[in-house]
Amino acid sequence: MNVLTTARLSLAHSTPADLEDMLRLLGDPRVMEFYPEPLDRDGTAAWLLRNRERYEHHGYGIWTARLLGSGQFAGLIGLNPMRLSEREETALAYLLVPELWGHGLATEGAAACRDYALERLGLARIVSPVRPVNSRSVRVLERAGFVPHGRCLLAGFEHVVYVAGEKGELFKLQP
Repeated sequence: MNVLTTARLSLAHSTPADLEDMLRLLGDPRVMEFYPEPLDRDGTAAWLLRNRERYEHHGYGIWTARLLGSGQFAGLIGLNPMRLSEREETALAYLLVPELWGHGLATEGAAACRDYALERLGLARIVSPVRPVNSRSVRVLERAGFVPHGRCLLAGFEHVVYVAGEKGELFKLQP
């Protein structure tokens, strides 16, 4: 089911047919550099199942991104419910295949998800925690209109929390 269309991307609900493309993405050490580790087939299948459950429980999730026209798999872009600094938040997530890095597609998808969350879903804000050393993601978020609004610890690493929409309480790194 197609959810969003941008100038160059189609974002749709992920299906089991996307497993091979997702495995290529989530199993790539370059893509997963700032995550605990790349995923194998079982890990990718479990991720896909959890994400499909998000569609049912929350009405949104992380969507499969394809290039308009060709239908080429571009990656995963969307919204992820998560607990962050003791609060329930909706986080922006995006991972693109390396051959499409540097073309503005992540920024395009991030801006579309920002607008979808704030305007269509009526959320007050969305967040995006990113490790400070991940300069590519920092640039994407800044270009998509997100601003840094504190820090948190996530998966054992310090993250800067970028926010779009209402800022609310500052995220503070817990000791």
